[in-house]
Amino acid sequence: MRYQSRLASSSSTRRLPRTPGPLFIEPGLNNGKCLTAASNADGAIVTIQTCTGSTAQTWTFTGGSVKIFGNTKCLDVTNGSTANGNKLQIWTCSTNNNPNQQFYYTSDKHFSWTNHGKCIDVTGGSTADGNRPQIWDCSGPNPNQIWNTSPSGSTSSSASSTKASSVSSTKASSTSSSATPSATPPASTVPNTVVIDSSRLVAAKAALVLGADPAYSRALAALTSQADGWLNQGPWTVTSKTVLGPGAGIHDYTSQAPYFFPSNTSNGCPYVEQDGVHNPQVDVYTDHANRASMFQSAYILSLAWYYTGKAQYATKAGQVLRTWFVDSATAQTPNLLHAQFIPCANTGRSIGIIDFSQQYTDLLDAAAILATGAPGWTSSDISGFQQWNVNYLNWLETSSFGMSETAATNNHGTFAIMQSAAIALFTGNTALATSKANLGKTRIASYISANGSQPQVRARPHSAASTTRHTTWLRIPDSPPSPSTSASILWGYKGPQGQSIFGAVDFIIPAATGASQWQYPDLNFTAFSASDVIHAAADAGDPKAVAAVGKVPTPPGGDLWLLRPAAEQLDALAS
Repeated sequence: MRYQSRLASSSSTRRLPRTPGPLFIEPGLNNGKCLTAASNADGAIVTIQTCTGSTAQTWTFTGGSVKIFGNTKCLDVTNGSTANGNKLQIWTCSTNNNPNQQFYYTSDKHFSWTNHGKCIDVTGGSTADGNRPQIWDCSGPNPNQIWNTSPSGSTSSSASSTKASSVSSTKASSTSSSATPSATPPASTVPNTVVIDSSRLVAAKAALVLGADPAYSRALAALTSQADGWLNQGPWTVTSKTVLGPGAGIHDYTSQAPYFFPSNTSNGCPYVEQDGVHNPQVDVYTDHANRASMFQSAYILSLAWYYTGKAQYATKAGQVLRTWFVDSATAQTPNLLHAQFIPCANTGRSIGIIDFSQQYTDLLDAAAILATGAPGWTSSDISGFQQWNVNYLNWLETSSFGMSETAATNNHGTFAIMQSAAIALFTGNTALATSKANLGKTRIASYISANGSQPQVRARPHSAASTTRHTTWLRIPDSPPSPSTSASILWGYKGPQGQSIFGAVDFIIPAATGASQWQYPDLNFTAFSASDVIHAAADAGDPKAVAAVGKVPTPPGGDLWLLRPAAEQLDALAS
């Protein structure tokens, strides 16, 4: 990925810390912890411990070695083994430059074992007291290999108390809502996401730790601002509704078709469609609006926790997901039999699956992020959410509604395919995921014109929003062996007339950047809604998108692409 390459390229520059010593060596994942020698005996283990300012945590760089205990002992690679996972020890410093004791500090804050291509690595990404750092292949964006250094001043008791005080301050600040990485990060830093490429999450976290690119800090400030706004809202549940739809129970998700209005008859029947015009009467069924809040809050809160480690974000995200999907008293039935019903006509329609399919994949990534060790998200929650998705996917694949929606030749069919592919990956059904992802090629060939336009949506009242929304089909997950990447098998595909996702994005760019007006009907054109799809195309190598990224208006609430690189339907932010 672009961000990985940019970060990794800087690791070849050798330098000393600003202060060679004495100093504390702190994992970038948690600056409240320090590299610590168990004792000054040869063979003593090296661990991560809460910083206290003791002599066992006070190191000096000299002669290419990392020394401790009055420069008599050195950080040493046990037995000189180059195997990944080999641990560090303390040993008497050699007088002849023992290669097991030679390290250098890089410009991107790695401790590299000289001439071996290995770096000191936080084992498993855990900064728990007692964890033993290891030797591992150097990887630029890997946050487990980033280490900060801070001067100890001296090894006196006053210096120790100063360090202890700073650690206390760090811990106290982690409870605030400021956009800084927390002292309590996740136990694992690589979520098993299905839409967002997990390596991008890791690279973004590394970029935040390095602090070299202010764009990441701005994105984090925007993300945490949104997350803070959700802390005092929800949770939401289908069981809170006060009006039941026809034939629906309290646990059944219910929504009324938004574009249908009553006729001028005594009973209002039949209802007549006015495409793109919202009937306010449908809002009496609250599940639809609550679903939107549930989707967005869980996604934003889980991401905020991943990047800051602040427990309040994870706790709230877990509560939101648990209430809607896991808790038997409040959970939704795993189907959409009563979605988008039309009064006088039916109790639900297959077309109602789009209530979930356009954005449901966000929840899968939210749950994957929480599963890396989020406080309050238990093994029961993980298995309960997994089972709900197994049941929901089974309904999508076997019910008449699910099969009809998948077969639809318009945007409904595309979103249905996208949703099923993602759920299949999330639940471990890789064969189904591969099959669904490959269907994306047929959508490109049948839905996009040679000039990049999408004829089925360009005549609709919200043609620009519909075009941009449909282009988010690039969220269809890839098949293994890279299951957490977004639609990479589709980027290079071209239809018989040259149709492609690149072409679809390029068609949107002139209006999104203000170079020209959108030439089709649209009741509420918002240029910023194309921001994510243009970002995605730029990252995939589309030169027109690369040139356009900086010209698209920033979405309300800030541009979050660097921290959640997946194409979202941003037009909803206009409401």
